[in-house]
Amino acid sequence: MNVLARKASLTLDLSLSFTSLILDFAEESAKAFGLTDSDVLRVRLASEEVFGYLCHTTKTGSEITVEALNKLYHMEIRFTFKARSFDPYAFNLTALVTPDDGQTENLGLLIGSRAVDRFSIVQGQPDGLVLSLIKDKTYPPFSESEPGQSIPLKGFVVKRPDDEMVKRFVHSGVGYCDETSFPTPFRLPGRMVDMIAQGDYHILVACGTGMQGGEIGGGIIWRFMGKAMIQFYGPYVFNQPLHIDIARALVDEFLSAVAKTDRSGAFGHYTTADLPSEYFETLGDIEYRLKSGDKQRSSFFYRQLKEDTGSNAWAGGQLEPFLRKVYDHLYLPREIVSTTFEGEGLAPHSVFSVKFDRSLNSVTIRPVWDGADHTENIAGHVKILQEEGLTNIFFNLDLGVSWQAKLIPALFANSFRPVLLLPYAGHADVVVFQRLG
Repeated sequence: MNVLARKASLTLDLSLSFTSLILDFAEESAKAFGLTDSDVLRVRLASEEVFGYLCHTTKTGSEITVEALNKLYHMEIRFTFKARSFDPYAFNLTALVTPDDGQTENLGLLIGSRAVDRFSIVQGQPDGLVLSLIKDKTYPPFSESEPGQSIPLKGFVVKRPDDEMVKRFVHSGVGYCDETSFPTPFRLPGRMVDMIAQGDYHILVACGTGMQGGEIGGGIIWRFMGKAMIQFYGPYVFNQPLHIDIARALVDEFLSAVAKTDRSGAFGHYTTADLPSEYFETLGDIEYRLKSGDKQRSSFFYRQLKEDTGSNAWAGGQLEPFLRKVYDHLYLPREIVSTTFEGEGLAPHSVFSVKFDRSLNSVTIRPVWDGADHTENIAGHVKILQEEGLTNIFFNLDLGVSWQAKLIPALFANSFRPVLLLPYAGHADVVVFQRLG
């Protein structure tokens, strides 16, 4: 893999005569970035479909810039263009079900046939609309039947690990933690190394001293998210007699590291029993309904890092009582600003992205594109996801994006209720809704 090949781009007119050029560009970029042959074909297919769609829906001769970005553990194909009308409805999960028959029997096959793993659409940029397609890179599978074994440490130090220590940490994490505390993206050693090298995630490990200098006793992971928030994972301690000391040392060093940033707070969801809970306050709990019929309660822990100078929150109506209760409890200075639909023109179709967490039998919906059909579209997503057997359906609403506040009545109408608020986890605070029933 050529890690030095980080970006390639071309600018051309939107014309079907350039299709072969786009295909070659996407394919050769994917190869240069180290994707497998099957992933290269997926990137090529996705690029072909998007470029063809834009050629048919955008004024002939319009200019488009196509960029290929190497993000180490995934590749991004980014289309930047100006369009008077753009309908991205096909990115919806509901678009996989044809309106004629409404059948969902082949939903799993249809979802699997999607060429890329994620997408984003950003409006209001100086150069136009930005549509990004993201394909995760394929890593060698790691056998969970042969997890790393942790040796009891008599003494330890906390430090930033090198690549080999990261991989050994992952081996132990897979062996000692299930996916409810050590999530799926962390369970491939090579992927974890690349996520850290890219700078998207950070890690500290507790390792032995002296002759035991290479042994890993635990670790803590974090990432920056939203406007001013940090999400942390752990602390993970691997069968150590000094587990209390190791957990406290990991959290202390983590807090010391992030205190030097401009972030206002940190929260943890994927935590363990070793978390020193007295260091944090509880944001709230979420109750998951598992496939077995059992229920599992998960707490969100929060630590204020800097003084909160306040901000606006686009909301109001049915959500306002929940927000005022949370803001008073957390002493967060917020001005709740109401907004409603007042007859202004809307795009015909809304778009929502979905993220699955199979370990908790859950899925999170996020709004991507404003549209007149958002109430029906939310209901359509719920119907499909329930037919897939998912019992925990969440919706994340960003209070820093004004048009998302207009979705609040539709969420309540579709039996969603607010259960959690994450300060500054998006453009502003993010409210997590959970569907009841």
